[in-house]
Amino acid sequence: MIGAVRWRAVIVLTASTLALAAGCDDQTPVARGFGSQQVLHVRDTSLSFFAHQKDHVYFVTGRDDVGGGAPSYRDLDVTTGVISDLGPTQPDLGPVTPPGRYACASTSVGTDATMRTLSITDTQTGVATVIEGVYSTRPNCPADDDPTILAWLKGNDGFMTLWRGPYTALEQATLPFLVKTALFFQTKASLVQAAAPETPAAFGLFRLDETELTVSEIVAPALTSAAWADGATPAGSLVSDSTAQPLYLLSAGGGRYAYTRQMSDGGQTLFLGPGATDAISELALFRVEEPLPLSVPTIESYSYRLDGLWPRRPAWLIGDSFPADLRVWHPTRAMITSCPWSGLVPYGLTDPAGENIAFRDTTGTGQPIAGPLLLVVPSAGAAAACRVLADSDVAAVDFSPDGRAMYWLVQPSTGLLDARLWTAAADGSGARLLGSGLIAGGVIGEVSVGPAPRFVGDSQLELTLGGDLVWVDVHDDPVTVHYIADHVFGSGIGLGRWLISGYDYSDQDDTGQLGLINRDNGETRPISPAVAAYTTPDIPSDGRLRELPETIRVVYLVRGRNPSPQDGVWMATIPTAELQ
Repeated sequence: MIGAVRWRAVIVLTASTLALAAGCDDQTPVARGFGSQQVLHVRDTSLSFFAHQKDHVYFVTGRDDVGGGAPSYRDLDVTTGVISDLGPTQPDLGPVTPPGRYACASTSVGTDATMRTLSITDTQTGVATVIEGVYSTRPNCPADDDPTILAWLKGNDGFMTLWRGPYTALEQATLPFLVKTALFFQTKASLVQAAAPETPAAFGLFRLDETELTVSEIVAPALTSAAWADGATPAGSLVSDSTAQPLYLLSAGGGRYAYTRQMSDGGQTLFLGPGATDAISELALFRVEEPLPLSVPTIESYSYRLDGLWPRRPAWLIGDSFPADLRVWHPTRAMITSCPWSGLVPYGLTDPAGENIAFRDTTGTGQPIAGPLLLVVPSAGAAAACRVLADSDVAAVDFSPDGRAMYWLVQPSTGLLDARLWTAAADGSGARLLGSGLIAGGVIGEVSVGPAPRFVGDSQLELTLGGDLVWVDVHDDPVTVHYIADHVFGSGIGLGRWLISGYDYSDQDDTGQLGLINRDNGETRPISPAVAAYTTPDIPSDGRLRELPETIRVVYLVRGRNPSPQDGVWMATIPTAELQ
């Protein structure tokens, strides 16, 4: 259990810290660190930061006023210091495509969700061109300097044709087969499900070069060598002369695909191929029951936080009963596992080795919620791979960077005081309770309750315990608590072994100190007192810093005990070279 050992570093008071400590009178200018500059004078207790993007921080006033006026949204450009008024409506912060020469819009057609009508307007001439029966185009809208597109059009017979050229004068390409499904690759090629004219019911998967119109086979129409994958439940025939409709196509990485086949006994089976093993070209994963209630859960690779790459890991959530059936393909073991899932939509995270997968619960829109925790351990074999570590209320989970351990935080709906922090080996064995009580992190239901515990070293887990920032080594038994800072607030910004955090929070003033804290020795480098909130646009919103920028710009809100010209929004600039 978490003990009461408290660790403190000796902090040497320098001239700058003494000057900072002396500036407590709101009417006296305060020495603020790291080149802090005031960008807006305001004293409004409703002001809050609500989003940030590259070089921009967004804040709002009046949103939470009871019976007050309309909220006011603003945008701070941290490069220029210019603040723009955005009005009373929260801005859409999604990707913005600059307007170009061509304006494109599409509408659905009839009951076929795959067909649409595409309208392309040349904004210079005002002429609009309408293309019917569009399935997909490359690009989605013509480039300013190039009106040519490629378009897959779907006919009333269900087959597709490829059209090329200027969008105002498209010409049909002559193809050597009948195309049922077509998907653009990222390269100048398409993945098509097609059949030869002489065998119109035998569909395979092919790569079509869109320029040369040459074809290479990926999956043959007729199934040659096949077997049931390890962990699969054999059902029905393994004889097939065609891939099926619907195809349920999913990239499996490494040039492999998951797809359905029409079997000789009239049923459909999901396969993985080609070349799933050296001896067998295609592996059967499971029988498909029609209609197939299927969703594709997300599985995040642990390495994503370092390289930003997201290799595909095929998985399926099948069934509308409770619990549902979660099936996961494990490429390194050529094995499929099937586990009962009692939550809503599972979200998976692999351990550093890419072996074990921890599934936690999310809403249909991907928002994390407190729910069950399922660990899939393929090394245990398909029959024993499913390990339920918690039935409900899991608010956060992660694996240690050294790959040897994991933690999960249980946050019952009764509140933060009842939180329980667990750890175990990466395969879920040896689970033990690290401690319980007031532990921040994750969500209660769908409500965020502060930053979740996070690993800041190979096995060092940082968390907020009773309002204080601490770390524990998940390998220690008994566990020892190492204190970093008292009464922290806000979401700390990790910079390697340094942390930007609010600390020494005062309930009376609703403010505290803001500064840098060295996680190793407790050294602090102050930024400002009387801070109510802080944020930065230079760290991804998920906190996963893949490369340390040269500077970190921290935007913070100062609100003194009494009104003062120093109240308002400030910005500090921290050279990261000084933190090495």
